[in-house]
Amino acid sequence: MATSQMELTVVGTKDRTIMIEAGAKEVKEEIMLEAIRRGQEEMQPAIELINKFKKLLAPKKKPKKSVCFPPIRLPKTKKKIKSSPRPTLGSRKT
Repeated sequence: MATSQMELTVVGTKDRTIMIEAGAKEVKEEIMLEAIRRGQEEMQPAIELINKFKKLLAPKKKPKKSVCFPPIRLPKTKKKIKSSPRPTLGSRKT
C-alpha cells in the first residue's frame, strides 16, 4: 500500500471471478472495476498452465471389461414340494 492507492487480490476460474479482497483509499468505481477485469485477465495464463498439468498428470482410465455369463438352467423337478401349515402364536393347544 505504500506505493499504490489500492491492494487487490482477485481469485477465479477461467470464466468467473469468485472472490475479491481489496484494501484501498478512496478509489473511483471505474478504477476498481478495471482492476478486477485486469486481475481476471492476468490469472488466465496460470489457469491454462494448471489445466495442462491436470491433463498431463491425470491417471489414465483403464477400459472396462465386460463379462458375460451363460444363462443358468435349473433342472426341472417332477416332485412337488408339499407345504404344511406352520403353527402360529396362539394356535398351540394347551
